[in-house]
This record gives sequence, C-alpha cells and structure tokens, in this order.
Amino acid sequence: MKNISQAHIRSLRVPEIPLTQQQSIVAAHTAFARRIGALEGVLGKLGVAEEAIVSRVMTDAVDRIPLGKWLDRIEAGKSPLAEDTPAGDAEWGVLKVSAVQAGWFKSMENKTVRDPALINPQYEVRHGDLIMTRANTEQLVGLACIARNPEPRLMLSDKTLRLVPDEAVGDSGFIELVLLSAGVRRQVKARATGTSGSMKNIGQAAIRQLLVPDVPTEEQRQIVAAVEASRRRVENLRGKIAKLRTVQQGLVEDLLSGKVCVPAT
Repeated sequence: MKNISQAHIRSLRVPEIPLTQQQSIVAAHTAFARRIGALEGVLGKLGVAEEAIVSRVMTDAVDRIPLGKWLDRIEAGKSPLAEDTPAGDAEWGVLKVSAVQAGWFKSMENKTVRDPALINPQYEVRHGDLIMTRANTEQLVGLACIARNPEPRLMLSDKTLRLVPDEAVGDSGFIELVLLSAGVRRQVKARATGTSGSMKNIGQAAIRQLLVPDVPTEEQRQIVAAVEASRRRVENLRGKIAKLRTVQQGLVEDLLSGKVCVPAT
C-alpha cells in the first residue's frame, strides 16, 4: 500500500489556466465523452441483438439432432516438444488451448516447435477451420471458434480439435454459434469428465452427441450472414470509438499544454 500526503498533493504543479478556459476544456472533453457513450450504447444493443438471434434459433427449433449429423469428421492434433514462446516468422508452432476463445481465434497463443521431425503439415490450422478445445477448465472446456486469417504454420495440439462439417447439411459458422450458445455450453459442461477441478475433458463421442437445433442448411447460412453483418458493424463502431478516444486525449493534452488555444467564450 502506497500513500501520498495532502501536502504533497497540494505541491503538485499544474498548468495555470483561467477558470473560463478550464470550463471550455471540460466542455470539449465532455462532448467527446457523450459521443463515445452514444456509440457504446449502440454496441451494447448490437450485442443483445446477436444473442437474441441465436437464442431464438435455439428455442424456436422444434426438433433436436446430434451434432454428429452435421459433421463429416473430427481431426485431432498432437503436442510435440515445444518452447513456451510464440513462433516467429518462418517458424512452426503448436496451439495452446488459450488460442481458442469464444468465437475468436488468437494466433499468438502458441508454442514454438524447433525439431523439424515433429512438424506435421496435416495438422496446420487453415483459414475457415472450426476449432474446439477438448480439454480446459470447467468454464472453458469445449469452447469453439472459426480460425479467421490465422498465422501460417500453426498446428493443432492434442487438446484442440478440428470439426469438419458435412457442408451439405452443416455450416461451420452456424455450428460455431450453436456451440457457444448457453444451452449447448451447459451440455458440454455436463458431458465433460475428469476429477481435477482445474482441467476437464470432453471426448469426440460426447461432442458428436451434443443436441443441436435441426435447422435447414440454407436457414443456417442466412442466420450466419445476419450475425456476420452485425459483427462487421460492431468492428466498425469499435474503430470509431478508438479514434475518438485518441482524438479526445490528444486534444485535451494540447489544450492543457497551450499548443491549441481555447476558443474565447
């Protein structure tokens, strides 16, 4: 615990700015804050809308089928001897389970494989692959995501699986949404095995038995298109918010330093 005395606080040196200019600076800062707040409100609504789309699919579907009916196969990787540092340019790596987030693939979460004899290109993660963790903590086991533009030369580990859909009946984007839904996450946790409180496992047979809504392929694709459109808007808004925060901070610093004159009121 660190402390700072009142005397020290009072001795801190700050820019000498007339009260009216202080008020103008606060007003400029507040204007940015209001705009950022409005955009964050829209972000929140988009998130709720996406959850509602998936929830409606899960509740409206009359029939349930095993996930295995949508899959052509499940591929498992291996965990070779590796260094606990991310692979660099032209190096090969093997995935950590933390590479698989809820709907988001994190390429940097990998370990470097140095021995060429341990590199197997058939395990390489490709753009569009649907990846699922078979082992993790109770809260994270069975998370899934599509690898969108992954870094090259990253291999599946023995704790990660590649779910390959039968494209005639299952869309990988829709399967990702379903696997992340609350109902299926409850099934995953119920089917996960292991006595350790820190690590649970779910086998391929149990994954195939997960019950999912029986939705026609074309409807699956329409739902995915709607969700992806919403996500693109979310990314656009996040970019705008980041820019506004940068401009807000820069303007306030310039006003305080005198680089930009406060307009007379």
